[in-house]
Amino acid sequence: MINKLVSALIVASMGIGTLTNGIPAVAYAAEGDTASVGTTYYFSSTKGDNSNDGTSQNTPWETLDKLKTVKLQPGDQILLENGSVFDGTIHLVDVHGTAEAPIKVSNYGSSDANRPIINGNGQGLWYQSYNGSMDNANHRSKGYVSSTVLLYDVDFVEVSNLEITNDVDDFQFYGNNINKTDGRIDRTGVAGMAKNDGTMQHVYLDNLYIHDVAGNLEDKHMNNGGIQMNVTPPDDPATGIARYDDIHITNCYVDNVSRAGIVVGYTYQNAAFNGQQISDEVMKL
Repeated sequence: MINKLVSALIVASMGIGTLTNGIPAVAYAAEGDTASVGTTYYFSSTKGDNSNDGTSQNTPWETLDKLKTVKLQPGDQILLENGSVFDGTIHLVDVHGTAEAPIKVSNYGSSDANRPIINGNGQGLWYQSYNGSMDNANHRSKGYVSSTVLLYDVDFVEVSNLEITNDVDDFQFYGNNINKTDGRIDRTGVAGMAKNDGTMQHVYLDNLYIHDVAGNLEDKHMNNGGIQMNVTPPDDPATGIARYDDIHITNCYVDNVSRAGIVVGYTYQNAAFNGQQISDEVMKL
């Protein structure tokens, strides 16, 4: 029997690194494409103004930090104009769409322009902890992570048609060097984290070009690299074991990232299998 979590991992592994004539595939949202329910928020680095209402192509916002003023609801869309370049991050925390009305992050505008770029630049810090040591005491199990796009305890969220980086000029050290390797902070282009909402379901990543992510080459357990989706212990065990269901990673191209290219499902439950094949009974936990 193949359970839902294993199915999610299979889907993720089948769609990585799709190319067209050796060039990362590009797709564009239809001009004026909007959800049937919810609000669409527009961003343009060239035409935007943060004094606008952000809810039409004629009145877009300029910077991504305006998202902090919005509580996203089912059917909402975040659309970035083609040709725009944003220095910032998109962090969605405890955000939930529905099967009928997922929350979407994508692009809009002229098909003659490049897809929008988001440069994380080592910003967008969040804290990750496994609440215990890993299989090797020299491997870090907690610390700060920089993510350009963060999907933390979300459901029914779809991200597509973006170019994402998270590079730095200097390999900075952070805090008191709780990392026992080289001290460099972990970085991702896209990070997923399941923690406090039980099963994190329906996260779709499509047609993302993720490159130049200067993560920590030696950190194997932390979120670190192009796309990494991990699982950490819930604060309240009553919420149930944190896990994933229905994860799609398709038509994504990852280049020049450290440490991982694409990883889905690294878990605090690693002691249950410790390198062995995972049984159906363990997967039901």
